[in-house]
Order: sequence, then structure tokens, then C-alpha cells
Amino acid sequence: APRTEDTPCLSSIVIANRRILFLCILTDLWSKRFVRDQLRYRDELQCAAARVIGAVRKMAIDENPGRNPYGTFDSFHVRRGDFAVRSTRVSARTLYENSKDELTKDQIIYVATDERNEVFLSEMKAHFENRLVFLEDFIDLLGDMNTNFYNVIDQLVCSAGNVFFGTWASTFTAYIIRLRGYRSENDQGKGLASYFFAPIEKKYEMQGYSYINSYWMREFPAAWQNIDAGQV
Repeated sequence: APRTEDTPCLSSIVIANRRILFLCILTDLWSKRFVRDQLRYRDELQCAAARVIGAVRKMAIDENPGRNPYGTFDSFHVRRGDFAVRSTRVSARTLYENSKDELTKDQIIYVATDERNEVFLSEMKAHFENRLVFLEDFIDLLGDMNTNFYNVIDQLVCSAGNVFFGTWASTFTAYIIRLRGYRSENDQGKGLASYFFAPIEKKYEMQGYSYINSYWMREFPAAWQNIDAGQV
């Protein structure tokens, strides 16, 4: 179908990076750098997220100044709401049981979620021993920002977590994982651990290199690994 003014261009470019095989490896790498460097959130959103990340890190340092001098924290994206993938709709206890072994002991956890059920959130806080923080805890750092951008801040803050648990088949989680991939390359390939909390058979999906076999349910390391190679 021809492109119109109302047709989003981002998805077609992202899909191109997943489905088109370039004859020249340098062109392939250039296209992935273009997506990383040009198709990104505006600077004012990046700066607002940095303020929140700084506040979370300070909170983490204050909690354990001797054991966590750099203020590292873990993060979650728990999508519920109208999400159609029912296998991810687990109880707070299951969410905890499926993630506790990978999370850093006694560390602050930043949670991005569309869940508004106070019973579920209370149960989640109880299982994680009240170590959870949410964007609403840092709203004062966002000033008069349009609330439509709050989900962007959630993504950027989650991408900075040391260990991340996301929602399988959520494109919101997928972009967080790609951002984490970009961060890991900037950190000399150290890598940031990313997992899915449910279904359990998908938990370690991001722990190994995988060929590209789906177009929206997850990200693939080919989008960020070694894409700065070959620059003149």
C-alpha cells in the first residue's frame, strides 16, 4: 500500500532491519546505526529520564551505601491491562517466584506497569519486601511534562536497570531490551541481563544468541551487537 501522511514510518524501517538482507555488511551496519542514532526519543525526554534514574540511584545508595556505592538497581516491566497474551497474566507470587533467583539481593527495583489494581500491587510490594519504586514516586522531577510521555520515561528508566524482567510478546518490553542492548555495547560489551517473568519457558529467551525468527514478539542481538564496526 502507498505511504500516506498518516502511515507511521518507524515500523517499516525497523522491519527493514529485520527482514532485508543487505549485500554489503557495511550498509547493514550503517542502517542499524541510523535506527539507533536517529530514530530515538527527543533530548528533553532523555534528560527527564536521566533525572529519574539519578534519583533511583541515590535511593539505592542510601539503602545500602557500603554494598551499593554506584546505586545500581533492577527493573521490571509488568504489562497487564488489555494485553491479549494471557500466559503473561500471572499472580504477584508467581512473578516473584519466577524472578527472585536472578534479582540482586536487597536492591531497589523500578517497576513500569499499567496495572491499577491496588490488591495486585500491594501483593507485589509485599513479596518484594517493599523494595519497589514507580514513576509516580518521582513525578516532581518531570515538571509540566505531558503525561502522554510518562511511558517513554518508564522505558528509559527500565533500560538502565542492572537486571531487567519484562513481559513476553510486549513490544514495550522489546524496545526496553533493545535500549539495553545499545547500553551494553556502550559499556564495552559487558552486557545487561534481561529475562521474561512469564511464561516460564520464555524466561531465558534473551540469554543466548538467536536467529531472527519473528517480527514483533521480541528483539534480537543483531540489532545492536558490533554495529559500530567498519566505520571510516
